[in-house]
Amino acid sequence: MFDDTIDELKKNPEKFDIRQIATITHSLGRMKISDKRFTNEIVNNHQRIAQEGEPQALSNIVWAFAKFGYKADALFNAVAAQHRRIVRDGKVQDLSNIVWAFAKVGHKAEELFASIAREHRRIAEAGEVQNLSNVAWAFATLGCKVGARVN
Repeated sequence: MFDDTIDELKKNPEKFDIRQIATITHSLGRMKISDKRFTNEIVNNHQRIAQEGEPQALSNIVWAFAKFGYKADALFNAVAAQHRRIVRDGKVQDLSNIVWAFAKVGHKAEELFASIAREHRRIAEAGEVQNLSNVAWAFATLGCKVGARVN
């Protein structure tokens, strides 16, 4: 079944909406199943995924790639470029998972992290302890310095 899914994704990627792609990717990440053919197809479709994906879907995809230990610069750059939309539409958990994934693979994205830093009040007020921990760890891991005054 997995081989058929990869073949179909390769032949007809538009058949899958981004949420479906995210669900498959996240499931593989949870099971720690990394398949180069599958991850290559995700990377091949990085622009569409980043542009059409809701923050939760993007969060699930980059989280899985981080679990695989697979640094896909094209995918991570495309997701980072959506930082305004991610911060505007994303839940605190989405923001937390995204920065955690970026830090886990060592992918610095200054604009993304700056946008998320500006959401410090929302993160502190609405975030669960795990979200706060993920964000703090990600910033520290990548050496992101946020000034004492963040607007």
